[in-house]
Formats: sequence, structure tokens, C-alpha cells
Amino acid sequence: VVLFGSYARGDFTEGSDLDLCVVARELPEDELARRTLSGYCIPKVRAVGFFPDEFMKFLRERRFFVYDIVSEGIPVYDDGFFEKAREVYSECLEKFGIVREPQGWRVDG
Repeated sequence: VVLFGSYARGDFTEGSDLDLCVVARELPEDELARRTLSGYCIPKVRAVGFFPDEFMKFLRERRFFVYDIVSEGIPVYDDGFFEKAREVYSECLEKFGIVREPQGWRVDG
């Protein structure tokens, strides 16, 4: 479980949601249900879910939403997965020439 977004960056406001990423094997099979973790409705909390292999695949495919999660995320609970994800993330930044900028991501490679 990783905290990301404005609370992780420290630029949250009164209206900010608490953004959580849950990476686990036991999540809904339906992709939309997994992404929104439907059934877990808590006001002001937005949780997104990924299977472990899916999250790593998205890193390798340069899906910048997961890059945001890894680059700014603060692990709340980690069994070692997030550390490995950070290693893959670093490898991808170098391999693809990806640079984080204030407004997003730039690919130089």
C-alpha cells in the first residue's frame, strides 16, 4: 500500500483526496473494479489497485501514472514489492531516457 499524490508530495489542500495505491494478488479480476477498488468507498479516499505483475508491466510500458506513484509514493505497507518496483522504475528511466519535470514526464530517448 502506497500513499501518493498531494499528501505524499506535501502540497495537499483542504479539498484534496487521500490517494492510495494497493498492489496485491487478491483484487477484483475486473480491471475497472480493480482500478477504482469499488466497494471500498470512503469519503476523501481514492484507492487504485493493481496486480503485482500488472504494475511491473505498466512500468516497463512507460505508463506514466504508475511512474507518478513510484516517484512520489510513500510506502504505508510494503512486503518488498515497492522496493523492487523502484529498482525497475530507475532502470526504465535510464533505458528510455525519461526525465521528471514539474508538469510531467519527458522522454529524451
